[in-house]
Amino acid sequence: MSDVSSRWCDVLDWDSQFWGLTVARLRELPRSREDLVAITEWCSARGVDLVMALVPASSTSALALLSSSHFEEMDRRLTLVGTPAAASASTVSTSHTVVRVAHDGDKSRLGDIASVSHRDTRFYRDRRFPASRADDLYRQWITNDIDGRADIVLCADVDGVVVGYISLVINADRATATISLIAVDPQYVRRGIATSLVRQGAMFCADQGVTSLSVATQRDNQRAMAFYHSRGFRVAHEDVWLHRWT
Repeated sequence: MSDVSSRWCDVLDWDSQFWGLTVARLRELPRSREDLVAITEWCSARGVDLVMALVPASSTSALALLSSSHFEEMDRRLTLVGTPAAASASTVSTSHTVVRVAHDGDKSRLGDIASVSHRDTRFYRDRRFPASRADDLYRQWITNDIDGRADIVLCADVDGVVVGYISLVINADRATATISLIAVDPQYVRRGIATSLVRQGAMFCADQGVTSLSVATQRDNQRAMAFYHSRGFRVAHEDVWLHRWT
């Protein structure tokens, strides 16, 4: 986040540099047409190319206002919450899977997996982003997590081949944690590898004193929803990602 901010928006330095655009995010939701004008004028004065907004699905008036001002819905995001105890309870047999802490030497392989594993997200749904650059975004995301943005990155090996990962961030309260990214190589799905990763990640969280574990996924990702529900996660809230290009 940059120092270029107002009541309404923050210019996002990292995002802007990555995309080669001036990208901002709403920090407060509009309540009137006058608020929309203020947002538009602030963005115009600073050459903002893209404004992103994360809005609770229950905030129907704000969603209607933003939609009337050319904000387009890109994603319905569900946040699910569970406990490390429930998430680590699975007994699926994965005898050929070894889960270990990822290191610098895994970056290239994990980046390859990341670049093909998150294509149902808003960065692909918004066709103004080049798909190849969105691939690069997730490659960079898992790299940054290994470099310390996450508290731990675990990877799964099958017969000596790295086939998946999970990265976890322990929040400032130290009692809650978030799954930053999780993915399995498409050639290795439905073999219990994601279960092993979540189980080991949950055990790490429990060892750190974490009592609540959350993860976000798309509302229409039924496979992910079923996976997390079967491991004790339940929907806590729904949010909507909106983009407006200027």
